[in-house]
Amino acid sequence: MGNVEVAWKDVISVIQMMQTHLIIIGIALVCMVAMMFIAKRWKKPLRGQIRWQSFFAFVLILTVVLNAAFTGSLYNTLNVMLSDKGQLSPEHMENSRQIVEEVTNEGVILTKNTDGYLPIAPQKVNVFGWSSTNPIYGGTGSGTVDASTAVGILQGLENAGFETNEELSQMYMNYRAQRPAISINDGQDWTLPEIPAADYPEDVLERAKEFSDTAVIVFSRTGGEGADLPFDMGPVMDGTAMDIGTKYMKGSYTNNSENYADFEAGQSYLELSRTERDLVEMVCGQFEDVIVIYNGANALELGWTEEYEQIKGVLLCAGAGSTGFNALGNILSGEVNPSGKTADTWLRDLHQAPYINNIGHFAYTNTQETAAAAQAAWERADGIVSFVNYVEGVYVGYRFYETAAEEGLLNYEDTVMYPFGYGLSYTDFEQEMGELQISGDTISVEVTVTNTGDTAGKDIAELYYTPPYTNGGLKNQV
Repeated sequence: MGNVEVAWKDVISVIQMMQTHLIIIGIALVCMVAMMFIAKRWKKPLRGQIRWQSFFAFVLILTVVLNAAFTGSLYNTLNVMLSDKGQLSPEHMENSRQIVEEVTNEGVILTKNTDGYLPIAPQKVNVFGWSSTNPIYGGTGSGTVDASTAVGILQGLENAGFETNEELSQMYMNYRAQRPAISINDGQDWTLPEIPAADYPEDVLERAKEFSDTAVIVFSRTGGEGADLPFDMGPVMDGTAMDIGTKYMKGSYTNNSENYADFEAGQSYLELSRTERDLVEMVCGQFEDVIVIYNGANALELGWTEEYEQIKGVLLCAGAGSTGFNALGNILSGEVNPSGKTADTWLRDLHQAPYINNIGHFAYTNTQETAAAAQAAWERADGIVSFVNYVEGVYVGYRFYETAAEEGLLNYEDTVMYPFGYGLSYTDFEQEMGELQISGDTISVEVTVTNTGDTAGKDIAELYYTPPYTNGGLKNQV
């Protein structure tokens, strides 16, 4: 048998969960010892009776307290530990991996395709960007994916028949092997590893141009439970990230170069770093055909993709799970026609979002008991029950931008990069809506979707309804 490693964090967590129970047991133990010591003053058989009664009372208290702990605060923990874990069959695991790929086939979003550049036949491609060797597979906490058994971006492209530049990939792996940890348990390192453009050897770039005329650039952003993404990288960059009034920021960042900072104060984590911008400039200066892949679930600012005529295609691919990156190869090669649509409104400048000034730990003032209980039960809980004030009210998301544009508050095209429900295809569709049927609380309509192009594909029918507004009623757009 191998050595058993004790997870001390879990041990400490269980002890903290039993804190009250342990205090009661400790008091009972002290009382028993004290009574046995005092019993020395009495003669037999009274001395024996006092000692036995003290011991019996301690055992009774111990039994009651442990029963309360095992059926209360420790119930879920013990249930997980003692329950039958079962075992997945190879058939079930393989079926799961196939479903993940199928879901990603329909979830990848094509947002730019200049002159129908995509799809391209499987060929040699240069894949730039450190994230090409360390992509985001999922979120943090409960959204974690086992990267050791997952298909990566490079493997996904190769499985579709593409050949990637191994010299570039090896250079990225040598630069940094592992992705910085952003964890609900172990803190946040927001560093975005990327080789500075000035550090790319000229001979490597020359061989890359000989290898292929096509370049792919991969950028990633991660996120999940445990910490909000930094809306201002300034305190993170200078090492002062902490509670700043009601603005809660934490984590660290290590620059990729000693000659400049990757971010300036006021920039958000969802903008390109300086090293990333330099990479785009370098690649677009060396290659005429460039494809950008953004691997992340959060709405990265992508206005820069319109600044370079060399960028022919842009694909959005969130954490792809165990096999989802096969879908990137499928879509680039045309094996699968992209049909994903944006599930959020993507802004050109995230600081123009109405709620941005309210991101942070705005704590409720009447939750002290809940906060104390959270801290007592879980060592990592900060005990702060907070909220974000969405000043848009019922106009959250696309409702705000469309309504504000209609009212003349903003220019929609200048503000919104990709509207909610946006996504391109390799073919064309026509949608014809039938008569709207309204019966009480039920609204129904039939939509006829026709593929008018010459490529097989799927489309999504989106239905938007504006309910009648009555004076004094809820003004809302659905």
